[in-house]
Amino acid sequence: MYLESRFAPVEIEREREVIREEILMYRDQPAQHAQELLTATMWPEHPLGRPLTGTVETIGGLKRSHFIDFRHRYYTGSTTIITVAGPVYHDCVVKMLSPIFGRLDRGRSPRFIRSRTKPGPARVSLHTQDTEQTHLAMGFHAFGRADERRYALKLLSVILGENMSSRLFQKLRERHGFCYNVQSSMVTLADTGAIHISAGLDATNLEKAIRLILRELQSICEKAPSRTELKKAQDYTIGQTFMGLESTSNQ
Repeated sequence: MYLESRFAPVEIEREREVIREEILMYRDQPAQHAQELLTATMWPEHPLGRPLTGTVETIGGLKRSHFIDFRHRYYTGSTTIITVAGPVYHDCVVKMLSPIFGRLDRGRSPRFIRSRTKPGPARVSLHTQDTEQTHLAMGFHAFGRADERRYALKLLSVILGENMSSRLFQKLRERHGFCYNVQSSMVTLADTGAIHISAGLDATNLEKAIRLILRELQSICEKAPSRTELKKAQDYTIGQTFMGLESTSNQ
């Protein structure tokens, strides 16, 4: 196949060096590195806890055979989707593309290792680096993307810290001046998910910021948000959704 002939050793070595540099540069962004440490802490000894870009060691160990094996395993008929746009006819498209893609082996659909995270004591990961800010990343396990509660989780994230009128932004930054930025986000995967809270602050404010975040989380657990606060979160989410329709990546 054409892809096999393209995996030249020289090209692979060149790409390997590029990725190595990207990984090292990535660690120069403490906020991103903190998120990477958070996922590793939330899903230890599971693929979800591994960095997406790999490590310098794993990238350095890649050989041409790895790419060929990967191509044979995952570039198959069962994992291939063909999308055609424009004034076309289905039968014509099938007739035109069948001779090309009909040569693909059917293969097997890829499977993933399910997350078996159980409730337990909090885990902490600490990385020391000479930077002006301390970067805090907190995470709490949630459910997967098929769960109907994901919509409520999204609104909870908005209320907590997705915009400048959110609770954490107003209290930690505007009222107390504990941090330069604070935000929340959510992620929903096939069988698990999480809600994250991150902040950039002075080390002297770290303990006070953590206490205030935990206090706010306890508060929203004990008392539901007001109708006004919920309506604002709904309007914001709807607005973001409409704006997202203008982005090709979101589409």
